[in-house]
Formats: sequence, structure tokens, C-alpha cells
Amino acid sequence: EIASCLVGSEMCIRDRVYTDNIKEKWLHTTHPDELKKNFTIGTGRNWLSSSWLAQQGYTIVEGHTVDSLWRMLNHGRFDLFHRGILEVNQEVNQQLALGYSLFIDDKFLISYKVDFFFYVQPGDTNTKKIITEGLKMAYANGSFQQRFEEYIKKSLPEHKNMLNGKNIIRLENQLIPQSVRNIPDKYWYQ
Repeated sequence: EIASCLVGSEMCIRDRVYTDNIKEKWLHTTHPDELKKNFTIGTGRNWLSSSWLAQQGYTIVEGHTVDSLWRMLNHGRFDLFHRGILEVNQEVNQQLALGYSLFIDDKFLISYKVDFFFYVQPGDTNTKKIITEGLKMAYANGSFQQRFEEYIKKSLPEHKNMLNGKNIIRLENQLIPQSVRNIPDKYWYQ
């Protein structure tokens, strides 16, 4: 029952080219409620976060593929495009190489819990016990956190403090089972 998850952390991406009206609104946007009122968010059709954003009052525009969403952002079909924190830098760099004018927003982070676990064969209690005890021991002695931080620095070298100073939009993941919801917050990356 140990989860440290960056999969459920998403950065918002803005198109650098926008009207003065949108620019003015953006400069004065400091709270997630203002996003609901003034901006549209591009998201994938059938992505988990799409329904959560809509349920919480955000205006979303859905696309069929990631590539089509990038084109839609470039053509002004929506104001923000949310991408996972582990994929955002590579994808933005690819889009910049194609001539798109984009940047990663430094105001907001969308966050939600997603289960990301080791799975073993049903009935293999010995392997389950070894993994569970090993992870708990690594967490207790700090080596789990140390390795995880090393992973973050390696995977996100230019944004080692990527999560700090953001207005965090926390979405409730209604699809995770109660057993996952009961995992103590200390095991989730905050």
C-alpha cells in the first residue's frame, strides 16, 4: 500500500498567442474558480480527468487524440491544455520544434490520486509479503523517498521544484476503490 505518484499531476500549457482580452484575464487569474469562469481546458475524449474537470464546473473541450488537441490549442479552440507532469516537457519541446508558440504555465497544477502499484498473481502471498515489507522498510528508513527524489531530479531536471508555489486544483478520483482511498496521505507525493 505504498504509492508515490506523479502520474496524477498535470501542468497547464498556454499558447503564447492570445488576444489582449484573454491576456488581461490571465494576468489577473490567481484562483481555480477564476479558471472555471474565464477559460476553457482542452482534454482528451474518455480521459479520466475530463469527467472530473467537467463535474467540478470547468469548461472543457474534448479532442480525439493528443495530436489533435495540440492542433486545437494552436488554433485557439481552447485556452489551456493539461498534460502529465512526466510528459509535459518532452511534448512541449516537440511542439515548439514544429513551430507552435507554447509555454508551460507556472500558476496552476491539476492533481488527483491515481493507483500505480505492483501487482502479483492472485494467491501469491509470499511475493506480496516480500514486496510489501520491502517497500515499507524502504519507506521507514528513508531510502524509498531518496530514490524517488533521485528519479524526479533525473526525470524533471529543469523543474526540480515544479510543484512548489502552484495553485493546486485537486480533483477527486471517483474511480479508485476505497482500499486505495484509505492509503495514508504520507504515501502519496504531495
